[in-house]
Amino acid sequence: ADTIGGAVGRVFDLPAYPTDAEWAAATADVDEKIVYVSSGVGSFCTFADATDAVAFDRKMAVALQAESHFCESVVESGGGGAAPRRACHVGFDVPRGVATDRDCEAMREEAGDPRSFEARFDRRSPVGGEKRAPA
Repeated sequence: ADTIGGAVGRVFDLPAYPTDAEWAAATADVDEKIVYVSSGVGSFCTFADATDAVAFDRKMAVALQAESHFCESVVESGGGGAAPRRACHVGFDVPRGVATDRDCEAMREEAGDPRSFEARFDRRSPVGGEKRAPA
């Protein structure tokens, strides 16, 4: 057992892009109050049950839509003492849903390659970035 912040717990290793079933199986016999998962934390593949995956995607679509508008101050180049203006962005690239992109083995084979991770995102604009709106 390992000590984590003064508490005793176990360390679990999961593959990159684990499914919910793999998380559940790895931690099925947990009695500890604290469990440390040393891998697979920053990634998730899908739910074993396709109905759960569809429900998750539906909820995430609402959350991503709500978080897709933001503004920032932009200073024009060329000097002249122009005041900063505000540039607003609408939309951003979003990961494909877990109900659609379910090839966990392919994700694991490509783990660590940022280009392969980015390829799993749907583009919001033809150039693959944000759509800009005048402030």
